[in-house]
Amino acid sequence: MEPWIVVLIGVVLVILVFSSSGFSQKEDFPKGKILYLQYCETCHGQEGKGAGYTFFQLSIADLTFPAIQ
Repeated sequence: MEPWIVVLIGVVLVILVFSSSGFSQKEDFPKGKILYLQYCETCHGQEGKGAGYTFFQLSIADLTFPAIQ
């Protein structure tokens, strides 16, 4: 199979998945906040800037950085 066909099929599949499921839906935000507070806030901080607890002196990602979003 030609490489461009594989890429085209991949792009079509990604478009279908994101358009049909809605990337983020309003009812998902409260669930996401609960999950973030439970699993992520400790290290990434309340605002996601990496200002939380540092384990083994690791650098914590700033989740508000445009490249990550």
